[in-house]
Amino acid sequence: MDDMQPTSGEQEPDGEPNLKQILSEIQRSQTKISGKIDALSFHMDRMSEQLDKQAEHIEATEHCIAEAEDEQVALKAAQKKAEKLILALQAKAKDLETRSLKNNL
Repeated sequence: MDDMQPTSGEQEPDGEPNLKQILSEIQRSQTKISGKIDALSFHMDRMSEQLDKQAEHIEATEHCIAEAEDEQVALKAAQKKAEKLILALQAKAKDLETRSLKNNL
């Protein structure tokens, strides 16, 4: 009766696991791997959503910066215009002061 096939969970006569044990181990490994892949997929989806939100925030920030830069250019132009006007008014005031002093002498 040495020719009998081993039953489930038994080893072959030479001490190696039988095909059912190997298949069972492969299936357990596949289940573990599948679970880990699902978890990774879930985390990657969450990361993708977070990246999308960050991209939206970056875009909004870039828009605000562009508006601030445009406003800064306009303010610099207005400042230069005001500085020129101040210089012209100072020169005019100096001229009027000089004329006034000459007329009083």
